[in-house]
Amino acid sequence: MNKRGAGITLIGISAFLFGARSLTAAHTIGRTVADEKTFENRTTVQEVRIFAVATGVAGLVYVIWGEVEARSSNQKNKL
Repeated sequence: MNKRGAGITLIGISAFLFGARSLTAAHTIGRTVADEKTFENRTTVQEVRIFAVATGVAGLVYVIWGEVEARSSNQKNKL
């Protein structure tokens, strides 16, 4: 897998982690009558947020790195 593919995969994992945090909170609360503060407390899991942001940033870095390498190799081939 090239760097662009790895970057897109990491961005997809990041999006999944962001969504999973809310889905898990909604599933955990379930059908119980809860106020807005309970849902907010369930969705503030810092570890998941940190991993989601870290994978998103790593994905962007890999995509940009792959693009830079592709452009530099194209320029070398043109010379």
